[in-house]
Amino acid sequence: MSVWILFHIVCGVAALLSMFVPVFTKKGGRAHRLGGRVYVWSMAGVVASALTVCAIRLLDETADHEGAYFLALVGILAGANTWYGVRVLQQKTRQQAHRNPVDRGIALIAAIAGAAGAVYGFVASQPLFIAFGLLSVSLGVGQLREMAGPWKDKKAWLVSHLSNMLAACIATSTAFLVVNQPRLPAELAQLVPPIVIWLAPTVLGSPLIIWWSRKVRRGGARAKQAARP
Repeated sequence: MSVWILFHIVCGVAALLSMFVPVFTKKGGRAHRLGGRVYVWSMAGVVASALTVCAIRLLDETADHEGAYFLALVGILAGANTWYGVRVLQQKTRQQAHRNPVDRGIALIAAIAGAAGAVYGFVASQPLFIAFGLLSVSLGVGQLREMAGPWKDKKAWLVSHLSNMLAACIATSTAFLVVNQPRLPAELAQLVPPIVIWLAPTVLGSPLIIWWSRKVRRGGARAKQAARP
């Protein structure tokens, strides 16, 4: 357990530090690609170690099972979005449905895990499970719908890439806050409820995804109009 936790911490720190590089550097540039690779490989280690640690905790009757369930859900959500965000880059020009069973399987797992998490949240009155469960369902189903046919326009792949990678960053930040919130100074913990801290990345990151997606689509529309005779 201690080895897996140490590995998880190292990968998590690398992911948290590297995820800002592709967000704030020139898209497609050297720094963007390098930062993206570091983030993706770090996330692979984060997800693998997180799921392993959660499985070990679930086998331990004295461990916090609810915390393990939630971190497993966040790990699946972050992993599925990182995976699909990378896979989209290899499908820029596809003109038909994407039928890769691995890609579809991972998206389906995210949707099923999200549904299970949301149901658990309603039964146990846990809003965090509800929020991230529904988010995982939405993103998983969205990926499956995208793969069911060709891209709607030339910029759709870019919107999908940005949306999924930013969603993965939100999940990564959330997991970091959930784990470390109990370590905050007591004064700060009294001023800000834990649920506010945990949902902060989603509240702040979701408008960024919407704004960025609209900006990309507007740029594509202007380019299309300029190309008309």
